[in-house]
Amino acid sequence: MDTRHNNSENIILTGFMGTGKTTVGKILAARLEREFVDTDSLIEQRQGRTIPQIFSELGEPAFRRLEAELAQELGQRQGLVISTGGRFMLDPDNVKALSRSGRVFCLVATPQEILARISRDTAHCRPLLEVADPGKQIVDLLEERKRGYQRFVKIKTSGKSPDQISDELLALMARTNLNFPVHGDKERIMARKKLKEHLINREWCKGCGICVRFCPKKVLELDTMEKAVAVRPEDCICCRLCELRCPDLAIEIVVEDENDE
Repeated sequence: MDTRHNNSENIILTGFMGTGKTTVGKILAARLEREFVDTDSLIEQRQGRTIPQIFSELGEPAFRRLEAELAQELGQRQGLVISTGGRFMLDPDNVKALSRSGRVFCLVATPQEILARISRDTAHCRPLLEVADPGKQIVDLLEERKRGYQRFVKIKTSGKSPDQISDELLALMARTNLNFPVHGDKERIMARKKLKEHLINREWCKGCGICVRFCPKKVLELDTMEKAVAVRPEDCICCRLCELRCPDLAIEIVVEDENDE
């Protein structure tokens, strides 16, 4: 069955290099029977040269124009899983073009995890990290791009397999769209969850209050130190909006399957 006729909303994955966009995107596309598009790969294919070659021969402004043209093109299509380059969705015009026809998710990972993954990936050239201290470069670039990534729903990928990340993303899509098709072990993906624990990193929490505003059950409040705290954990429905919307990645919802008991 072609699920593209059941739900035409594109799934757009963004985030820093090494967060798993391409790997997870391919898994999602296979499970949803959709076409997978990697923007960097498509640009390389059409230009007949690699991204580093495009930068070297045509310059970065030319590459960004190619990205912008592709964003407009893909924004007119439906039923795709799209993996974007690391800076693709930092351009507001690209965001506007793709958001018209789909939902954007930002895959995130710790700097240490990103460095480890990139070090294992010998198939791709990473010019931005060809420096004396790539670990520091990753930290600096993440900080530089933090504001641009803040607007998107975040999916944490550190310590998780690509299949686990795909399950998490599919479950999130299904919870917020009853018509969203999920293939392969749907019962496991959609198993009802219950709370084990709210993990709130008080060092990272900046007291923005976004988690408080998004929590549908008013589980969270800001304490006298302007830090998020779970005051009614028993009311938590594990929607994870607080975790997904937190711009500082300070909240983690630990859940368990009811049938695990």
